[in-house]
Amino acid sequence: MGLHLGVEGERFGGFLRTSGLTLKADDGSGDTDNISVTELHLSFAALTGRMGRLRLEGGVSVAKAPDVTFVGPSVGLSSELYLLRSLSLEARVQLTPWPHRQLDAAGGMVWYLGAWHMFALRGGMRVLMLDDAGWVDGVAHRDVLPGPYVSFGLAI
Repeated sequence: MGLHLGVEGERFGGFLRTSGLTLKADDGSGDTDNISVTELHLSFAALTGRMGRLRLEGGVSVAKAPDVTFVGPSVGLSSELYLLRSLSLEARVQLTPWPHRQLDAAGGMVWYLGAWHMFALRGGMRVLMLDDAGWVDGVAHRDVLPGPYVSFGLAI
């Protein structure tokens, strides 16, 4: 489950993206772990035009697990390529190199609906890789989580 809030102007923008995950614990107990990842980024549209835009992003990411919370610098790249007036391709990648390692990448389509294209239906594939780099117990714990995403929201 996730939430994405963003504001974007002609060149500059910012967003908050957070996702909550429930995973099987890797300690053999059969329990589940609740993990959350949050990104707070500012963006700059390096390329923008009637065909789409390419954004450079930077900020901070937070990964919270039962035994540890990591806060680290984060960089990203995102794009949107308009295919038709109401249909586009989107792609993004975000990387946190330290203190934990996080790679969050997604690609899919956006269909804008309604008067003035107020609503956006998004869908595609996402891969999230989390690695604690051995900070918790000296053993690196890495989760690679691929899967589809679907969202519906306002695009005003």
